Amino acid sequence: MRFLHSKLDADRLLNASIEMAKKLLERLGGFLPFGIVITVQGGKEVKVAVDDTDLKDPQAIADLLRQKLREGCAKLEFRCVALVRNITRIKDDGRESTEIQVTVEPMTDEGVTCYLPFQLSPQGVVDAGPLYATKPVERFYPEDLQPPAETDRSGRPL
Repeated sequence: MRFLHSKLDADRLLNASIEMAKKLLERLGGFLPFGIVITVQGGKEVKVAVDDTDLKDPQAIADLLRQKLREGCAKLEFRCVALVRNITRIKDDGRESTEIQVTVEPMTDEGVTCYLPFQLSPQGVVDAGPLYATKPVERFYPEDLQPPAETDRSGRPL
């Protein structure tokens, strides 16, 4: 049985992730990978970052975030998780595309990876293209996960 709110949680995290990424792009011109989760207790949205301020390599940061997210998922601390990255992809025509990549996975449903191509104007405004989705490029929850009983938004069993 699936949580009633797994689709809503995934949509909520996708929207929050894209908005945060766009704000960072407009304020700083770019961003390092970050995560956002919805907790099991209370359903709160929490940003996840890397504690090591000396770390500057985006891949190393993504690896540490992935580890944190997977650990929390294995302990059933999160109802839904998202990992957000700023990527450059080579399109079929050979041109580069700069994109916001968001992989979202609810605890009790299939995940998805979404991409938002964008250009940053000289004034620092994000000009976004159409959002598109693919199968998830990675998983955060263990495949043998036994989720807790379905609950309502306040955490009470149904």
